[in-house]
Amino acid sequence: MRLVNLFKNVGSTIKTLARILMGIGTAIAAILSLYSFMMCVGYAFEAGDGGFILAALLAPPIILVVVFVITWLAAIMIYSYGEIVDKLCEIERNTAKTENQKQEQEKAEKQKAETERLERERKAREIEIEKEIEEQRVEREREREREEQCVKRERLIEEMRRNEELAQQRRNEERERQIKNALEIKINSHCEGLCPKCGNSVTFERNFGYDKCKHCNTMLKITK
Repeated sequence: MRLVNLFKNVGSTIKTLARILMGIGTAIAAILSLYSFMMCVGYAFEAGDGGFILAALLAPPIILVVVFVITWLAAIMIYSYGEIVDKLCEIERNTAKTENQKQEQEKAEKQKAETERLERERKAREIEIEKEIEEQRVEREREREREEQCVKRERLIEEMRRNEELAQQRRNEERERQIKNALEIKINSHCEGLCPKCGNSVTFERNFGYDKCKHCNTMLKITK
């Protein structure tokens, strides 16, 4: 499990190894310096030569500095490589994050566009429904007006028929009254006679029944 975690964070692992290498190199430099110092001192005591004492004084610092510098340069190179890996991983993460944000933004825009399209369709359907309702209302009003006009026409026709019947009834009553009060007139073979009321000569189209005088409009009963 730890190996998996190490391979997940390669840059951090490399930088940790660089620090460890720096520590190990520093320890090795110190050990080599101490070892060279002890060797030179030992040779100096055995040989009784002052040159080994000078070497014991100069060799350890030189070895320490050289080994430390080499270790430091190696650690710096390894650490730099780990830093580059970290930066590349960070760039990859940022790129993936940016891509995810872009995809989420595109998805949100698509959802927004779809929502707006559905809203426009809903409003269009509502407008169509309102238009249909308005057309139905206008049609009902027209139908009601036609029905009212038909009822008025029927009432008018019924009233005219009743008035006609009343007028005909009045005319019949008037004719009956006139017939009842008609004056008798005698005619000759040419259907001519003298009106008993105005005394003018009147010609009839028939020689029986009732007819009016053309001069005084009096109902006359025709007899031979």
